Amino acid sequence: MKKSTKFKTFPSDKSTHTINSSLWKIVFFAIAAFFLANCSSTLSTSQTTTSNHPSNQSSPNGSSATITIKNYAYSPSSLSVSPGETIIVQNNDQMAHTVTAKDQAFDTGGIPAGSSTSFKAPEKAGSYEYSCTFHTFMHGVLIVK
Repeated sequence: MKKSTKFKTFPSDKSTHTINSSLWKIVFFAIAAFFLANCSSTLSTSQTTTSNHPSNQSSPNGSSATITIKNYAYSPSSLSVSPGETIIVQNNDQMAHTVTAKDQAFDTGGIPAGSSTSFKAPEKAGSYEYSCTFHTFMHGVLIVK
């Protein structure tokens, strides 16, 4: 003779389902907020200045160049400068970015959205690849000659 097992079922409690669904949404948005805040909280404000540099402004040595950041890209992607020349970086994006040399020859630190900073080109001639430490798919080249 077969022994049957009976399972007691409970009526569906929709309020529990709603609470679990709401909790899931809260956890999801909390994680998303954490990652967004982490990206912007790593800004190095000690090296960043907020100002509106015109692209034709000259440095004390008489020359300057500009890198503009927009739509997660550097423009121009390749820039030729003289040794020690001042390079202005204008961030026209909605997120913070950096201009960081692969060999660490220069690093702007975090540049908040809508602001600018500047740095000096290395004194040694050569080709310096750089990227954004927050968005590693962004690349550019600074050519010092």
